[in-house]
Amino acid sequence: MIAGCCRLVLGRSLIGRDVFVAWRRGRDSNPRKRLLSLQWISNPPLSTTQPPLRAVVLSAATDQSSGRNHTSRPPTLSSGIKSIKSLATADIPIQWVSCLTSGTEFAKPLTGKLLMQRFKQNYCVGLSTLAALMAAMWCFAPICSADSPGLTIVVDGNAGDDGAGDGTAAAPFRTPQRALQTIGFYYSDLEMPLEVILRPGRYVGSLDLPPTNGRLTVRASAPANQTVMIEGGGTVRSGHVVQGVTFAGGDGVTLEAGGTIRGCRVERHSGPGIRITPPAAGWWRGETEDAERTARVEDCVVTQNQGGGIRVSGVRAEINGSKITGNLSADDGGGVWIVAADAVSIRDTIINDNLSAGSGGGIFCSFSELTLRDSYLGSNLASSSGGGLAAVGGTVSCLDTDIAQNGCGILNSGGGGGISLVEVEAELEGNVLWANESHYGGGVDVLVEHSTVEVWDNVIAGNLATVLGGGLCAEGDGLLWIDSNRIDTNLAPEAGAIATEAIETAESDNAIYDNLTLLGDNPDNEPPRVP
Repeated sequence: MIAGCCRLVLGRSLIGRDVFVAWRRGRDSNPRKRLLSLQWISNPPLSTTQPPLRAVVLSAATDQSSGRNHTSRPPTLSSGIKSIKSLATADIPIQWVSCLTSGTEFAKPLTGKLLMQRFKQNYCVGLSTLAALMAAMWCFAPICSADSPGLTIVVDGNAGDDGAGDGTAAAPFRTPQRALQTIGFYYSDLEMPLEVILRPGRYVGSLDLPPTNGRLTVRASAPANQTVMIEGGGTVRSGHVVQGVTFAGGDGVTLEAGGTIRGCRVERHSGPGIRITPPAAGWWRGETEDAERTARVEDCVVTQNQGGGIRVSGVRAEINGSKITGNLSADDGGGVWIVAADAVSIRDTIINDNLSAGSGGGIFCSFSELTLRDSYLGSNLASSSGGGLAAVGGTVSCLDTDIAQNGCGILNSGGGGGISLVEVEAELEGNVLWANESHYGGGVDVLVEHSTVEVWDNVIAGNLATVLGGGLCAEGDGLLWIDSNRIDTNLAPEAGAIATEAIETAESDNAIYDNLTLLGDNPDNEPPRVP
């Protein structure tokens, strides 16, 4: 740095780069000439087409030749403010200004009382200059605190311009990639709200949100009859939100734990519609509580994807108010695939018309904790077992859910047209299972060893098994507890209502009637027993 000068510094901790403006006292008084001395310490060089510079630290330097501060004729801070204005006229807006004294730099900008104390101690400027600086600070909106209103960047695929635009509503960018690149490069370290608004249109390419310390929201701003379509996939980082966007025709969307996809449509991808995974490199934004580490899919439509609808692996997840329909999986889990997940909750969600070449036409859950509540599983099909739901290991709670017209066992003797449970601690309560079909256990098929399955207060009706157990089939050395259920009008060649083999069964207060056994005796065709 030139001795006896002022300097303008953009802190590396704020935007990842250092910028210096140097001018000598009594020389280069023209602000335009001073602008020429602005230079990047690291590449690329500054250009007027780059995004706005958001953080500025203004410092009065010490005269190294005399070893004392400038008290008689200091390089005035008002000169620095003029240079800031020069930057603004060069289409590089400066939106936040703070002041530091010579020889000292602080991690955080000085404010209010501390600012005045520093100036009095170092005699860098008079009160008139300080007043001018404070006025400039008032004009440039501070955005670097977590309590600030934040930064909004606008994208318009029809009227925007990535070169001449600056991301404002009046001069939007043309592509979301330009907006996200700007945020990732300049604002990723700032703990403040960040927002990208996408106006109606079709955008080509992936929507990959960068990791940031501030919460980043990308949302569509479109009338009801228009859409914002991303013709590709995307990545939603931990702590960030994508809202109201349609993703179509890519390889799917990756949702990291802690991120949210809300009100989106995810369709026609070559892979899974949504992959829910741990954050890349273990990066978490925000707190570490479970609530902050939960991935959320809210009010979304996930349809016609070739790798299944949603795949969850190794994280906590919530799927609420969504529709998962018409998806195809070459292995397990046509609608939802869950493996080794801490806790997954599916609520108020429709999962229908999905197809699996393995198990779990609607949902496949393996060694995970699943709660399914107030939902609908209908018309799903699995080549193996579990037309509606197949669970292997872990724990499952299925509550107040309709499971209807699902089927399995197309290519083999699969079980559980509605639900298949293998080595699972399970609770089935308040559900309606009707018109499901399989070889074993048209409604429910249970195989448990050293586990307990509780079946409470369900309606199991109108299901079909082509071999055994029209309503329910169970075997193993675990415990099957059947209480207060209505089991009627089910059909099978053997045991039209319930088939149990080598399993401890506790039954009480069930209404079992009008079931049909085609071969042998028909003990299930008896009048109802009212609890």
